[in-house]
Amino acid sequence: MLATEEIARLIPRGKDKAITRKALRLLTGYPDRFIRKCIATLRLNGLVIINTQDGRGYYKSKKISDMEAQYKITHSKAMKLLVQCGVLRRELKKKNVIVR
Repeated sequence: MLATEEIARLIPRGKDKAITRKALRLLTGYPDRFIRKCIATLRLNGLVIINTQDGRGYYKSKKISDMEAQYKITHSKAMKLLVQCGVLRRELKKKNVIVR
């Protein structure tokens, strides 16, 4: 079984059954960074995985309220990264570095 498939299988449905990355590490033996990459890959491939940053962990959900909460968290992180990119871009341009 591929690691991403194993992680997908271990992530339960429903907030009340959420699983932490620590528990995923203990169950799989995979390092934390690898688990995060697997979860990112699963999300990019269309699996809705929720983590509301409340310490409960990850879970699958089709509930609109869960997806809205995850969207807000993800959108906020993305906007902060874009701001950082803007700062870096300006500094690189000052140094005549071409940024694409």
